[in-house]
Amino acid sequence: MRGAGRAIAWDFARHHRFGLVLLAVYLAAFAAIKLWMLGPEARLRFDPPNGLTSFVIVPVIIAFFFLVGVFTYGLSGDLAARESIFPKRMLTLPVKTAALAGWPMLHGAITTVALWIVASLFARWIGGNDVRLPWLWPGLLAAAWLAWMQALTWMPYGLRGLRVLAVIAWLVAVDAIVVLAIYLGASEATMVAMLAPQVPVAYGVACFAVGRARRGEVPDWSFSRARARQCRRAQESFRSASKAQAWLEWRRHGRALPLLVTAVVPFELLLLFIPGNDTTGIVFAVLVLVAITPPVMAALAAPAFGSFTTFAATRPLASVALVAAKLRVATASTMLAWMVAIVLGALALVMSNTLPVAAERVGAFFQFAGTLRAAAVVTLLIAALVASTWKNLVQSLCIGLSGRLWLMRSSMLLVFALLVAIGPVLYGFSRSEAAAFFVWDNLPWIVATLVCAKLFAAGWIAIRLHDDRVLSDRALVAGATTWLATVVLLYGFLEWLAAAPIFPFYFLAAIAILAVPLARVAAAPLALAWARHR
Repeated sequence: MRGAGRAIAWDFARHHRFGLVLLAVYLAAFAAIKLWMLGPEARLRFDPPNGLTSFVIVPVIIAFFFLVGVFTYGLSGDLAARESIFPKRMLTLPVKTAALAGWPMLHGAITTVALWIVASLFARWIGGNDVRLPWLWPGLLAAAWLAWMQALTWMPYGLRGLRVLAVIAWLVAVDAIVVLAIYLGASEATMVAMLAPQVPVAYGVACFAVGRARRGEVPDWSFSRARARQCRRAQESFRSASKAQAWLEWRRHGRALPLLVTAVVPFELLLLFIPGNDTTGIVFAVLVLVAITPPVMAALAAPAFGSFTTFAATRPLASVALVAAKLRVATASTMLAWMVAIVLGALALVMSNTLPVAAERVGAFFQFAGTLRAAAVVTLLIAALVASTWKNLVQSLCIGLSGRLWLMRSSMLLVFALLVAIGPVLYGFSRSEAAAFFVWDNLPWIVATLVCAKLFAAGWIAIRLHDDRVLSDRALVAGATTWLATVVLLYGFLEWLAAAPIFPFYFLAAIAILAVPLARVAAAPLALAWARHR
């Protein structure tokens, strides 16, 4: 049994240790920037939280959701499937079901509790005596939350998508009880007594779920006529290999982003139902949190969406057709995710009686800026959020389709390092007039460097696409023309919207050039073509 536990722990560490390494790098970099750049006067404060505190809270929350995906095996499974997402390769291991379900739960509980302890110690070290956080029950809450996620995701279900509904319903109930206990001022002993019994109960449910999965028991509650109609529709739509490929991509990865948004947004909107959270600042803070959730979830779903398999290399389709199927599925997935976020947000505003607060502020903005310009600003914000979601979902295709694991991990480390640096650096610039003047004085050179780098990379990729016969001359010209027309339209819109001499024309043009994706999307078929010939 101990050998099985060590083997499972080694499997987790071998595939996913880079996530914890990234968190450690982030905390070390933040501590260095806090101590050496921001100085001791920049203090962390959690009650109420200040802006600097978000640089600790947000990475820890992202790390926790990453651990949930790791220890539930959700990063490699289909959450909408009827069968259990517990890996089939592990169901045949020569260990008892209790150990097979128990070791991942034990490793997950230890890791999540350790995450809270490390984050709490780090916050106390950085923030000093101003930071007062409970020691025990938040870590126990994370362990219980993860245990129920494991139990409910490992359970086979009779209908597709029912797993997501079951997880959301149960976890909303658990979180509602916890929020109510916090609001009523429950002591830490009460919180521990309420949370501790949930872990063994979740373990029992997980053993039952894994046992059914090992026996191959998958209930089927659908009707035969419905299955027949679905098969006929599939046969009618598979009139080309491209449509079949798009259907397969949707089945494999297309529903991941909408399901992630459906699982996260309701918990964020629960903040609107807490008594006293009907002020303008809190309402708009929750709405901003909901608005950035789809782009963040898209970044989390991007590695699986752009994954490369040997089976994909043998399909009788050109590399461009395979990438085009992924792009179509990404578009549909983005639209569905935003529909879910908008519908849930509207229902929460109505049910929590906070819609008048939001409507009053929006109406005041329309009166201040004018109807036409305010509508343009709102349209631009919505379009930018939707476009950023799609961009986050597809911008790593060129790396994932290369089939090189070291390149994928290195790119994630680089992106995480940039995210680490941008927040504290901007915070430091806001407090330093010399740094702000330096950036403003050298803004043309900075913008010119970024634009030249993007255009140089795009030109090199276009040459390789032409020389390797991945794209025809007509396709290259059509793609360049479409990209240029999009940039010109976006620049014209920004020029009309700004209408102020404070924004130079080259700055708006650079924003348009840098905002429209080009190099990484164009490199996706090239990377796939190279990987197929390895």
